[in-house]
Amino acid sequence: MRRQGSALLENPFLSVHTDGGCLPSGRGAWAYLISDTGRILEEKTGLARQTDSLRMEITAAVEALESLPAAIPVVVHTDSQILIDLALRDVLRWRDNGWKRKSGRDVFHFDLLERLSWQLDRFAAVNMPLQWKWVRAHAKCLLNQRADELCRQTYTR
Repeated sequence: MRRQGSALLENPFLSVHTDGGCLPSGRGAWAYLISDTGRILEEKTGLARQTDSLRMEITAAVEALESLPAAIPVVVHTDSQILIDLALRDVLRWRDNGWKRKSGRDVFHFDLLERLSWQLDRFAAVNMPLQWKWVRAHAKCLLNQRADELCRQTYTR
């Protein structure tokens, strides 16, 4: 990421585009890219041998947020409405309930959701905006298409 002094160049916020997916065999991948006014600053991918799509969607967001300082406003763009609901509604409630659902059952993907909760707390602790924006999958959002392409390239290697 290019910096000038302690501030990122050009834009008062960063855009993060994430995606995750997997093949029927369970081989999956996640990807994120970080951009500033449409200019890609960083891309990263990861691979999992046995997983599911939701786990990969969450991993992409967590990995991206962990890579950023909390001193910068961030907008996370994702085609996963489930991920947005988890971040805005469920994660902190489940954490406060000992990572249990209302039914008393354990929460799936606890390990990743705990990491997500730490990131939400980290941004909130410095009163820094962390926004979530849904984008239609495979629509004409070039950066979301790039994240999808990175995922497919990674899990089909």
